[in-house]
Amino acid sequence: MKKPLLIVLLLFSLNIFSQVTQQWATMTNPNGTGCNSGDIAKDDSGYVYVLGQTSNAFSYERYLTVKYSPNGNILWENVYGPAASERYIPSSLCVDDSGNVYSTGTDSFQTINQRGATIKYNSSGTQQWVKKSGSYYGINSTVDDENNIYVQGTDDIIKYNSAGNVLLSFSLTGTFLFSTIQFFHMDKNKNMYVAGTGLANGSDAYILKKYDSTGTFKWEKNYNPSSG
Repeated sequence: MKKPLLIVLLLFSLNIFSQVTQQWATMTNPNGTGCNSGDIAKDDSGYVYVLGQTSNAFSYERYLTVKYSPNGNILWENVYGPAASERYIPSSLCVDDSGNVYSTGTDSFQTINQRGATIKYNSSGTQQWVKKSGSYYGINSTVDDENNIYVQGTDDIIKYNSAGNVLLSFSLTGTFLFSTIQFFHMDKNKNMYVAGTGLANGSDAYILKKYDSTGTFKWEKNYNPSSG
């Protein structure tokens, strides 16, 4: 039997003269079935957002998005998984300056319909839109200072505006081939960096690629620890 795993949040107060003090802890598991944590974010007002994984009555995974007050009270929670017999695997969460929440992961996992999928909720938790990408997995996401959202998948990066319209879409080109992507970062000039592991010059390696704000490939680097 699958053992339920409840989301637990701990906020701490720390200064150089005192010990760490737990401020609060909270738990949720709306469907009462298996549950795993995925990602976490905090906005400038102190609200905390968690993306996790829950399951329906048939043990199929779902996105679970929860918003907490600064005191740890649940303000709203939403489960995404429209088809009862398909799997929805969450992976990344981000929040824009208006308090809109973007939950990213993989829709219809292990089926012919499998795609990366991002759901937008407004600050009250009402679903605004769902967008699917060309990648088989949705892995990472971030927002810029204009409240545009960037979703990085296995094969591409897509930039949406707050209304969900595609502003930019490009493939993760380059000579080196990713097998697993772990990290996605955007700098203040909106240059994008993707890092993971894969093949470079015929050998296993750590790989880093840079794309500029227009999605143009700039360079790639690799590191193989065994080569010294």
